[in-house]
Amino acid sequence: MLYSATTRGFYVDGDQSAPSDAVKISATRHAALLDAEAQGHLIEPDAKGRPQIRTRAVDIAAQRALLITAIKAEAGRRIRAVCPVERQLNLMREGRGDEVAALVDPLRERSNALEARANAAGKAWLDEFDPTRDAHWQD
Repeated sequence: MLYSATTRGFYVDGDQSAPSDAVKISATRHAALLDAEAQGHLIEPDAKGRPQIRTRAVDIAAQRALLITAIKAEAGRRIRAVCPVERQLNLMREGRGDEVAALVDPLRERSNALEARANAAGKAWLDEFDPTRDAHWQD
């Protein structure tokens, strides 16, 4: 494979249309670069024109928003695990909404607390926090 810094593109080795600045890279390196790009990273040339991976800078507000969305999704998953929507509806129709509240409210309260913590947290906490860990959902 070849990589051109001027076009920031890849070419098949031997391709006559490849720019003159194209440099050889291994198939393994090409695959790693494409994998990194698929994960949101950038492929940019270094000073010698070779492709390198650069991590996109994520605005802390955007990172918070993504994490809060993940916390809400995890709360929803946990709520459905303890009391599926159909069961919630059936219990409420039977006038047993207090049973639904007993199952759902603690998870909603924990979700609210985790979201508040995410809103106040610094980058290091946001980077490390995994909302799927059981320990975050227990008292």
